[in-house]
This record gives sequence, C-alpha cells and structure tokens, in this order.
Amino acid sequence: MVELHPNVVNPHLYECEKARGDDGEIGVSNRDGGLLSVLGHRGEGIWVAMALRNSRVDNNKSFDKIRITAKWEATEDRTCVRSLGQVGIWLPVNDTSTNLDGDGEAHQVAPMSGTYDAKVLQMSWDAGTEATIDMASPVRDFEGIPIHLHCVPVWNLKQNGCDDAVLHIQTFGQIEGNPKFERLGGLKLTFAQADNTQSDAGFIFTMLKNLNALQNVGLGNSVHPKQLITIKQLRTCLNDFIRKGRDNIKIAYIGSDTTENLRSVIRYLDTSQEGDCVSNFQVFMTPDWDKEKLERLGATYSLERCKFKGKQIESHTLPKIGQMPHIVEKADIVIATYVTPWATSEFEQGAQYRYLLDKLLGKESVLITTDPKTSNRSVRSRLGENYNSNNLLMGYGLKPDDNMVTSHPMVSSKLWRRANG
Repeated sequence: MVELHPNVVNPHLYECEKARGDDGEIGVSNRDGGLLSVLGHRGEGIWVAMALRNSRVDNNKSFDKIRITAKWEATEDRTCVRSLGQVGIWLPVNDTSTNLDGDGEAHQVAPMSGTYDAKVLQMSWDAGTEATIDMASPVRDFEGIPIHLHCVPVWNLKQNGCDDAVLHIQTFGQIEGNPKFERLGGLKLTFAQADNTQSDAGFIFTMLKNLNALQNVGLGNSVHPKQLITIKQLRTCLNDFIRKGRDNIKIAYIGSDTTENLRSVIRYLDTSQEGDCVSNFQVFMTPDWDKEKLERLGATYSLERCKFKGKQIESHTLPKIGQMPHIVEKADIVIATYVTPWATSEFEQGAQYRYLLDKLLGKESVLITTDPKTSNRSVRSRLGENYNSNNLLMGYGLKPDDNMVTSHPMVSSKLWRRANG
C-alpha cells in the first residue's frame, strides 16, 4: 500500500496571515461583485510539500491506480465559511501525453527520485474547494512521487467562532477489474490564523526549478493542466495551418508570468515536427509582474536562453502606462494562458490586452485562451464570483469556435477569431 507523507518537521499545523485588502474578505456577494456582508477571511496561500511512500503497515496488497483528494472541512453551521478554502495539486509530468485504453489521455510522472513508474490521468486533475488527481502504474509502483499542495484557508469572523481551517487529505487505491476505490489512509492539516508569519511567496520558483519545470530546451516537466491543454490546442492550430501549406507560422505569447507555461510551449515546438513550420515567436510581458518575475529567476532562466529549432524568441516589455508598442506584423496564432484574470482585474490592464489582440490578430489569425473553468478553480490568484472570460473577449469583438472547446474539469480552453473576420 502507499501513503502520503508531508516532508516537514511539524507536518500537521501551519500558520498563515490573512490576505490583504479586499482579497482577504469573503461573504455574501451583491450584483456588482462587492460584498453585502462579510462572514470570514481568506488566508494567504501556503505551499505544502509531500511524497507518496510505501506504507509501513505490513500489507502486501498493491494497486493499479491511486487517487488523492484534498477537501476543506465543513460544518452544518450556515454561517461557517471554512469549507470555501481552495486547494490545488502540483506534480511533474511530461509535456505531451499518450492514450490509456479506457482512461483517456495520460502523462508520465517525470522521474525525480524514488522507484515509481506512473502516469497522471489528465481528466482527473482538478482543483478548487476540493482537489483530486488519479495516477495509474503498470507495475503498481508509486513510491516517491513528489506532490505539492497550494492551500488557501478560509476562517470565520471571530464573533462567529474563528476556528482553525482544516484540510482533509485522503489516498485511495483501485485494483484493475474492481470498480471501487479502497481508502488507504488520510491526513488532517490544520491552518491557524496568525500575524507576522514568514511569507513563502517565493517558494513557487524553488518548486518549479526542483521539478525541472523551467527547462528551456529538451526534456522538461509540466506541473499544471493549463500547460497540457495549451499544448494540445497549439498542436491542433499548427496542424491546421500546415495542412493549408503554411511553413512560416508566426506565434505571439501574451504574459510570461512565472514562465513554466511559456517554457512548456517552447519545449513542445523544439521537439515536435510542427515546430519546423514556426518562423517567429514573440513574447509580450508586463513590467511590474512578468518582467519582475523573470528578473527574480536570474540569468540562468533568461528568455534569451529560450530557443526552438535553433531560433531565438523575441521578448517585448509593455509600458506600465502610456504609449503602447508599435506592432506591424500580425501573428497567425496568439496564446493567452490565464491572462483573462489579469485583464479583468483593472481597467488599464484590460485596455492593454485589448490593444494587443487588436494589433496581433488578423482575419485568419486564431487566439488560444486557457483560463480557469470557474472562479474557485483559480487557486493562486483571486477571481470574483462574477468572473466570465467569454464576456470579456466577446466584448473585444471576438467569437469562439464552438467546435474547438477543450473540455477539462479545471481549465477551459477555446479558440477565438475575429467576429467580423
């Protein structure tokens, strides 16, 4: 049997601060997206590192599939909001997939340490108020698989009983031919509200480096379904252009963020036949978010080191305010992964996004968007309950291709074209 083990000194109690500003309040919403009443507070997100290990219990039973679930504890008290916390699962998998009979697309869990030989079932990977993931192993070996949880607790107001937030993590096993999953074990993590705790905001860069998610070329790893779905959509678009005889396809990428998604796209182009038909790749970055994160990563992970098929990518930093860059050439494919939450957060940012799309998209161009399927599935960034990516882009004069919507529990990916194209 296998069990999930936290690899910290005190694995069951965590302290974190309340999130600052409006992001920290949670309650009953009004029509304008504000709050009619505040019922509780959201915490800053905390990373929890774990690994799957063989059970110490003397039990020779082994399983073909393992399921991990994480869910916030709920009570019958209607004023209790602790169950509205969020949680997501990160782990390293190959950028491209294979198909498992009866289980759909699956991605090999990248070898980091341990003896495991397992694949993640893509459609099982979900996050939000509850996170789940299923893994299958042909040799029934899951020993050492690294798991990272990003936990965002929610606490009640003090007058409503400010109890600690509790996250229940469980593992289940399934033997081939048996329709049921057998419960293997569980952990209970407690998150207490505290002041002046040390922030772990920079840990994501350490995690991405350790999981080989920042590799510029060759073999690297994806850590989130948004990367897998974006590559799937890009492959579809490239093959469509190639069938039309194109061998000089131009791609524009908006928003580098922490760069793991951008780098998985570059790796795909570098290792695939489709990448031979891409002649130009541009990246557009913001100065106060994207560029700062790149500078934090340092020279080793500079975009100047990112190449595909020996071709250098072009990076452009947008102005914070004022005159936008002069864009002459249209792109055939524009990629925007988790950009909609940024574009809807402030008017100026939405205006920049609209300008870029207006200048980059031609009559035959296609925009690939991959966004959180619902607001609560955006674990690391805050989205209001009225979040709707479709409304934003249709307001920009774009229309979705209803035949090219990639279904996934956590993310929604669509292809967009000009409505008057």
